[in-house]
Amino acid sequence: MRLGLPRGGTLPEAEWRQRHKWMLRLLWAHVVALPMIAASNGFAPLHVLGAGALPAAFALVGARRRAGREARTVAVALGLVICSAILVHEWHATEAHFHFFVTVMALTLYEDWVPLGVSLAFVIVYQAVVGVGHGGDPWVWAAASNAFTVAAAAVVVVWWSLSEKGRRNAATTEEALRASEHRLLDEQDTLRMVAAVTRAIATKPDARASICAATVDLAGSSFSGLLEHHGDDRLMLTACAGIELPLGETIHVGKEASGAAIAFLSGERFFAPDATGNPAVSKRMVESTAARSLLFEPVRRGGQVVAVLVLGWEQPITQLSPRETSLIALLADEIAVAVERSDMLAQLAALARTDPLTGLANRRVWEEQVPVEIARARRGSDPLSLLVIDLDDFKAINDSHGHQAGDRLLKEVAAAWREVVRPTDLIARFGGDEFVVLLPGCSAATAVQLADRLRAAMPRELTCSVGVVEWAGDDQEQFLERADVALYDANA
Repeated sequence: MRLGLPRGGTLPEAEWRQRHKWMLRLLWAHVVALPMIAASNGFAPLHVLGAGALPAAFALVGARRRAGREARTVAVALGLVICSAILVHEWHATEAHFHFFVTVMALTLYEDWVPLGVSLAFVIVYQAVVGVGHGGDPWVWAAASNAFTVAAAAVVVVWWSLSEKGRRNAATTEEALRASEHRLLDEQDTLRMVAAVTRAIATKPDARASICAATVDLAGSSFSGLLEHHGDDRLMLTACAGIELPLGETIHVGKEASGAAIAFLSGERFFAPDATGNPAVSKRMVESTAARSLLFEPVRRGGQVVAVLVLGWEQPITQLSPRETSLIALLADEIAVAVERSDMLAQLAALARTDPLTGLANRRVWEEQVPVEIARARRGSDPLSLLVIDLDDFKAINDSHGHQAGDRLLKEVAAAWREVVRPTDLIARFGGDEFVVLLPGCSAATAVQLADRLRAAMPRELTCSVGVVEWAGDDQEQFLERADVALYDANA
């Protein structure tokens, strides 16, 4: 059986010091009480002084700090046991034996085998040599007293062992409960963060920045950023938090050292505890972020890596906890959802503003943009022109070749015209085979030249009629009416 009492020196210093103080006080009380008991029993003065001298010597050693912890413990223990032995030998009373039993129990407060063992050995030898009791063989009395002493000590040790085991189990249980409470609080904070991220994904058209900010809070990093795959070999920064970096900055995969490229190509997390000395990490990123440690987490969508989540710490860290790595992986999944939703919303927005057949701007975009350009022309001195285009004989093509052929023709025309107009021009399908082109900063003469280029770009030797007008300070409706009249004249 392994007893719960630890061996000497294991009790914390502060706790041992407190217990030793009380045991030392108890010994000094015995030093004072023993001579008084001896005197009251009529012993000689020398005997009275001797009754307190030896325990006092042990008390002085126990109080001397230079003696060391173990020596002080043994001295106080021996002093107390000697007091009990003197009482048992001189008094021969049941109270004296009980006093000895209580003393042995008190010694267990040190949680140390050494003073208890030394004390018991001393008492056994003392009683065997001096003898106890009146009448009969003193060795029989010594053996009986020693048996009682050993049995009492064994009972005390077992009791203390079980009690101490119970106390330590209770302390362990309490500590486990506190740890569970802390974990529960951490999990609640994590759930709140994840819930906030989920709400951001559900309510914001683009939740990339919100998720990056949540990543900084949950992982305790200095900053985070999102590098999305664009083209064949580019990772472009589309969001960041905790640091100001120019969005749109790119890393060329395979053309420069980059932890992001490693994570993107391998699909595995890449962690650089020492980013400054790691040749696989982009020096540009280290210099622009002042990061000492970097983590690159791949973001997957449909089993394919589409982006890399980057986390950086300005103070170096050697490793991440399992909780942090699982949270980062969870946020990477949330980013995949956010990116997919953002792309879908962008596609829906583009579809809502795009003619589904030709891919040109639709009438809604046209009606939004015309008043804006008219207001800009009214404020400044730049001209503004408008083309209204109608395909010649388009109805006959539909009638003779079918609507599918007509649709293909509209697509070819739109593709050809995109190569002619400027990036600042707005070309839209107005309806059927009618198109409009808004030309900011373009005079009527320049607009006529553009109209000629559009006619020349017509596929399959087809022709079109174009009405050209320049804005003359009139409102939107009058501007469009004049364009329609110009088109009518062109068709005549």
